[in-house]
Amino acid sequence: MPVHMLVSPEEDMQEVDYYILAENASDPLVKEFLPPSAPRNYLYYTVYLHPLCNLLARNVLQTVLGSSELIAIEVRNIKGYSDVVGLKMESEFTKFLETGSSYIEIPLSSMEEKTVYVRLAPPSEEYKIIVSGNSSADPALHDRDMVSVLVGFPAQFPELSDAGIVILILLSALVYLKFVSKGK
Repeated sequence: MPVHMLVSPEEDMQEVDYYILAENASDPLVKEFLPPSAPRNYLYYTVYLHPLCNLLARNVLQTVLGSSELIAIEVRNIKGYSDVVGLKMESEFTKFLETGSSYIEIPLSSMEEKTVYVRLAPPSEEYKIIVSGNSSADPALHDRDMVSVLVGFPAQFPELSDAGIVILILLSALVYLKFVSKGK
């Protein structure tokens, strides 16, 4: 029997949990519940918007020029067997903390999730951070997530007070007089 499911295109929705009615035609006394809290005769499934990897920063990341940010990436193995997921950052301004490069391989057990971090050193203009993930056990399974980065400039230095300006002028005059008097 075909199943049709409509999912809201909300950016915050990263996974969908749903139940499927499972009837055992050969033995109606056999019941399977996954998880145990599922309604009777239903099986529980989870569908991810990003099955391999997703940036935990959503939509737009704001940072300040000259700063350094840590960005979390959630990586998961949705298969029933162990896998090695390769992640590649498609931005020259991001590096994985564990490797210091833009590529990392993460071994995962069946149905395991891990969080890895990249360091962002933003340039002076806006750009996008893109992470690509590939399964080594299933070459057809790949994923890509993206977030925009807005870069701001640091706040201006506080202005000098009147007393600070007077002290600065006096010190510069003393330095000038010292060098001028030495030269004569």
